[in-house]
Amino acid sequence: MSASWRRLRALLRKEWLQILRDPSSFAIAFLLPVLLLVIIGFGVSLDPRTLRVAVVVPTPSAASDELIAALKGSPWFQVEVARARQPAEARLARGELHAVLALDGEFAGRLAAGTAHIQLLLDGVDANTARLTEGYLRGVVALWAARQGWQPAPLQIETRMWFNTAAESRDFLIPGLTAVVLTLTGALLTAMVVARAWERGTMEGLFASPARRLEIFLGAFLPYLLMGFAASALVAAAAVWVFQVPLRGSLPFLALAALLYVTIMAGWGLAVSAATRHQFLAAQIVLYSSLLPSFMLSGFLFDIASMPAWLQALTLLVPARWYVSLQQTLFLAGDVAALLLRDLAVLALMALALALLAYRGFRKRLD
Repeated sequence: MSASWRRLRALLRKEWLQILRDPSSFAIAFLLPVLLLVIIGFGVSLDPRTLRVAVVVPTPSAASDELIAALKGSPWFQVEVARARQPAEARLARGELHAVLALDGEFAGRLAAGTAHIQLLLDGVDANTARLTEGYLRGVVALWAARQGWQPAPLQIETRMWFNTAAESRDFLIPGLTAVVLTLTGALLTAMVVARAWERGTMEGLFASPARRLEIFLGAFLPYLLMGFAASALVAAAAVWVFQVPLRGSLPFLALAALLYVTIMAGWGLAVSAATRHQFLAAQIVLYSSLLPSFMLSGFLFDIASMPAWLQALTLLVPARWYVSLQQTLFLAGDVAALLLRDLAVLALMALALALLAYRGFRKRLD
């Protein structure tokens, strides 16, 4: 028993020393739980907190002023007043508003006659947020009418859902799922390429060969770039033909967006792989820095507008945020130039930066 205890104590000491020598063990044990607690506890919410609503009032009146005051008194809405429908509808198309509440020019007179109606236009890209927005707006309008002593209220709300008329959540989720798929294909697979070569001892042979640095880099980069691009085409085809998600944008924009995002993910995976030279550690870093943010901080599952300001600022650094926005715009809204050009420009800058970062990791040196 004494000898067995000594052996066990020696093994425990050996394992503890190994843990102390490997910082990734502490990262997995402590950093990931803290990261999940911070993101989910503080940042992730299924309930929208600030809904941007424009109220179109062609002819102001006491009744319209009271309705706007009731909306502004709600903690859910950020209310703007417009005099014409067209600018408000254009902002709704660009994703700058969640809803447009349109009154007609004779709202006050028709309200007195009991025949008034309000048209409610909703951004239906995120079906869950659209349904909540409609429910909140109807609740505020009903409460305002009740305070006026109108039972029942002498007005009707006519709802129009834009971009996702059926309010299907899968039409919103499946385009965003491409970001997760490409993160797995582009980042997680490439994260182990160079690390595997170092662990197997084949990297030294490559360095001793006549192959130049650029050739070694492209040899590791291009296969995964093509795999990721093929995976994006597979998801897009399944979205359209299997799940019947409408594709209202153009194929060239869709292909360009996928190419840029795969370049970002492959570049990041190769950069991490070259820096760590260990497959397990490289995979863990990519998991925390790419796959987890693509779920939590991209707008794929959770509304970014519902997050606190500091976390919204952090999402600007997440490539998946811009790619998910592109996918949802192309599938559900179409070629909205203001959104597409902005998102493509950000992805292009990120792709260039990460491709250069990955290339720097392929120096023909052993240190």
